[in-house]
Amino acid sequence: MQKKSLLSISVGFLLLFLCSFTIVQAQQENSQTTAQWNAQVIEILDEKVTKVPGTDVETTTQTLIAEITSDARQGERVTYDNDFLPLRE
Repeated sequence: MQKKSLLSISVGFLLLFLCSFTIVQAQQENSQTTAQWNAQVIEILDEKVTKVPGTDVETTTQTLIAEITSDARQGERVTYDNDFLPLRE
């Protein structure tokens, strides 16, 4: 009887350990790469003023077409959503 009880406790701890290992794996850093290029704005497709959620602060959001002017991607046009929120006046 004690062997069965000890075995079930051991299996329980093993399952708990394996579940916590899975949770730790989910906390790993995202490995997406970021890059920075110089670009020139070609066109503003959309511009609107919206409120920052949970506040009464307004911010301007723009959708832009820009042409990359540096690096191997030079000449490529990209669409970019830009928001600017001044933190001080």
